[in-house]
Amino acid sequence: MNLDGVYEQIYKLESMWYDGNHPLANAAELQNLTAKHKRKLEQIRKYWRPKYELLGSAFCGSFSMDQMFNNRVNDELKREFYKQAILDSKNCTFDMKIFAKGIIEDSLKLVREAHGEHPCSFGVLLFGSLGRVIEGTPYSDIEFGFIVENDNHNSYFEKLAMDIYFRIGNLAESPLKLFHIPELFKFRLLFGHSSDTMWFKDSSVCGFRFDGISPKSGNIPTGNGLSRESLILTPNQMLTKYKCCFDKFSSKRKLNGDISDLMASMDLLYVSDSVGNRLYQEFIRERNNYETSIAGSEQVNEKRVQTLLRDLEEYKLTPTHSLRADLRRIQVKSDIFRFITLLCLNVKLGLVEYHDVESADEMLWRLREDGWIRSDEAYESLMFILTSALWCRTSAYLQSKTQSDLVSLLPKYKPESQLNDDFHIPMQLYIPSMYMLIQVKESMKGQTKTPPGSCIKEENIIDFIRSTLQKFEGIKTDKVLLLCNLYQACGDSENALKTINREVTGGDVEKRSPEDFIVDIQTLIDRQMDSNEPEKYSKWGTVQMVAHLLFRLSKYEIAEKYFLYGSNQPGLSPQLKAAYQGYSGLCLIMLNRPMESYVHFLNVNFELHQQLGVRNILEAMKIICNPTSKSTKYDTLIALSGTFIGKFGMEILGYHKGNKSIHSCSCETFTKVLNIVEHYFTVINDGVHRIVADIAVGVGVNSEIFGNYHDANRLYRKAERIFEEVQGKNAASLETAEMAVYQARVQIKFGLYSDAKEMCLRAQEKFDLLRVPSPSHKLDCGLVLIEAYLCLSDHLNAHICLSHCWNLAGQIYDGNTGILDRCKLGFLHTRLLLSIGRAWWAKEIGESTYSKLTHYIGLNSISFLESSRMPENVPETVLEWLRNILPEEPYISSHPMLCEARQILADVYTMLNMFDDAEAVLNINLSERGFDKAFGKDSKHPMIAKTLFSYAKLEQRRGKNRGAQLLCEKAIAIMVEKFTPLEQQAHQELHKYQNFYYQLGGSQIGLNEITYRVNLRNSKSVFWRF
Repeated sequence: MNLDGVYEQIYKLESMWYDGNHPLANAAELQNLTAKHKRKLEQIRKYWRPKYELLGSAFCGSFSMDQMFNNRVNDELKREFYKQAILDSKNCTFDMKIFAKGIIEDSLKLVREAHGEHPCSFGVLLFGSLGRVIEGTPYSDIEFGFIVENDNHNSYFEKLAMDIYFRIGNLAESPLKLFHIPELFKFRLLFGHSSDTMWFKDSSVCGFRFDGISPKSGNIPTGNGLSRESLILTPNQMLTKYKCCFDKFSSKRKLNGDISDLMASMDLLYVSDSVGNRLYQEFIRERNNYETSIAGSEQVNEKRVQTLLRDLEEYKLTPTHSLRADLRRIQVKSDIFRFITLLCLNVKLGLVEYHDVESADEMLWRLREDGWIRSDEAYESLMFILTSALWCRTSAYLQSKTQSDLVSLLPKYKPESQLNDDFHIPMQLYIPSMYMLIQVKESMKGQTKTPPGSCIKEENIIDFIRSTLQKFEGIKTDKVLLLCNLYQACGDSENALKTINREVTGGDVEKRSPEDFIVDIQTLIDRQMDSNEPEKYSKWGTVQMVAHLLFRLSKYEIAEKYFLYGSNQPGLSPQLKAAYQGYSGLCLIMLNRPMESYVHFLNVNFELHQQLGVRNILEAMKIICNPTSKSTKYDTLIALSGTFIGKFGMEILGYHKGNKSIHSCSCETFTKVLNIVEHYFTVINDGVHRIVADIAVGVGVNSEIFGNYHDANRLYRKAERIFEEVQGKNAASLETAEMAVYQARVQIKFGLYSDAKEMCLRAQEKFDLLRVPSPSHKLDCGLVLIEAYLCLSDHLNAHICLSHCWNLAGQIYDGNTGILDRCKLGFLHTRLLLSIGRAWWAKEIGESTYSKLTHYIGLNSISFLESSRMPENVPETVLEWLRNILPEEPYISSHPMLCEARQILADVYTMLNMFDDAEAVLNINLSERGFDKAFGKDSKHPMIAKTLFSYAKLEQRRGKNRGAQLLCEKAIAIMVEKFTPLEQQAHQELHKYQNFYYQLGGSQIGLNEITYRVNLRNSKSVFWRF
């Protein structure tokens, strides 16, 4: 249906409400009126979007994170920021009020034409964010009501309210959820889900809309028809409702706010005449008189304290560093904005003399003027907290172009992207503001001496507010563990660890044993805790946090010690004990110490047997993920999933010893675990978690090893989508960077070398944004990037990247560790030399290019191409490394990396015209047999195709063209079977095989016959399966 048709339908529906007498002549007039409203609203948004961006970038570009506090330049920046932010917030809110007033005036004209003049004087009251001077945004909803002269004409104002709903609804910014249509929720109720969650995702814009008619909304003139009553009231009726909230208050009832809170902070948006303004002033006067008269009431003061206590408990603010932490997005409204604004409102409600205050900033200013806040430093800190919260919420809505509360704390990968993606809160604003806000909150919690439900007198609530505000004289800058936690929440593990290092004896956690470290931490905790502050951190919790930081920074050796030490803490649950032992085992795997890790996984299985009565992780997952099971524990699932990932890593390493049968059996188990855990999170728990992605990556690695590249690519993309959903689509996270590297590996197998290169470069940019100091992540990326450069014949960049990777390997590994990565670098070094030699002999590069490469790579390294010498016996050195790491027979012969090394070595012998080819033939045969054993004889793995191709070249050098042609046909058949026709067209490796096939006398007809035979065999296989 086109736009005109849509408005025709809307016009018909509105006409039904008007009994066929719509005040607008036709649908075209309705469309013009709606277009006028949309145009004005968009003008406001276009005006404020760059204003907020400029304010944020100006502050963040100059603010120093190295010395956030007690820094004159930073203090001045914060002062300028909060002054401008307050001004912008007031003006933005005012613009939205003018817009809302214009809609009400247009509706009043229409209702006047249909039903005559308003029968009595009235005013329009504005509640919520738009009613609080500085809290409105260009995407705020509108909560409003009518204050009327008498209640004899409510039907008229109901019709006016309905027309206002029509005008606002026609802006197309009201999601379906607001209307609480039963059919949209019924399906989910059948499965025991929350009744406020729809069975599908509504992706429509949530912007300027009325408050809705769901059970939790309805602050509109007609109410929600469920729990919220009409807000068409006379001053006396409003006062009666206000009083009832205090008369009916009970400390035993769950407190979620009521109409008195709504009416305590509101504004007058529109009046019909001077009488309408008088009605509003009359209610304000009577409300304040009532508040003064009941100020000494125990029940009233208890209500105020209960509200304060509720907000202190409801808004946690502090991010977590536990196993459950996955750097997921946070809610900008509840996790940043809500607490500080509600704090100002609660103080206003608790102090009668401030009931005339209209905004949070005015509240803080009055408290400073009257001495409740005793220092300029404390006042400016609170103002910075408030304005940071205002800026973050408004900027988030403007950036995502909807009222989306999900924001990311991670750096944004593509700053230029403006596509309704998540808003990324700058670390320069989030960390200092939350560092201060959490201290304010903890200071308040320390003052809550009175337990909930007890009687509280007037002087208690006043003393509570006074002591809280006066105690907060400024920011304590030594809250090391809090600062470390905030850095970690922003994905900055490097600065998180540096923060801890500043307080550790010797200044380096890595040089301290866990036993010595815990003494330092206990001293730090004792020094930072004051008498009124609840215990937020423990020494064991800090050990766990440091273990996770070290693990994320790939400092596996010291991380293993911390995980193992942490698993022995007193009172630790058996499930978490097993999890930490599992992570300790995973660290050992990363350090090439599989046999030591095996002991940890034996302990894990023992704990599973003891706690759940099961033999293995698969059975444990089935019990935990069963929604009817009494053993269902979210933390347990997270803990054991982490252990499972470690065990999977060990099994994959076991495969590298050539034990295919055991590994295949394990892989089947792991795939089942993935399905169970994914079902648990996506269906039962209505969400996703990074654990699902981690397991998917593990299964994907297995698929990649066995040459099932499509499955591997599908699983890597699944993991990437989960990380994007959890952390934000454009978040520069360590996980999404790693996914880019994993996918690049598969793209190389598909022959999409340029795509692989771009993925690796994208990963490198994310590592740089995250300031990842760990060379291991960059080494993994560099290894794949070198391969992409080699496939693209970009020899110079390949060598530059290779040299960098050798340096990284030197930083990471000592002695016999890291042998596999060193072997891979040896392969790539050899391949680079081979590639340059081939290009030189084939005249693909000229003299100048050759000279440049000779200069960069070194004459000694490349001179073997002009003689018959090996460059320092690189391939033999690679083989020797492998023999050192894999001494156990008989599996050494089937290690894939060893097989690849033998295939490369045969290539070297062949290319250098070493006609004493016994060594070349031997290596080819060993390579082929090893791959057969590792992957299975009929696996059709592309690595086998590469070996067959090497053998074909050797046979051609020996003058056995027919044998070479048959080998080449087998290699081509494997590639045709593994890749789709579209992928075959772009696959350079396949093209190389085909060109060689032509050189041997093959034809296009022969290639077509190969493809036909493969397709025929596959079709028969499918037929017999069915």
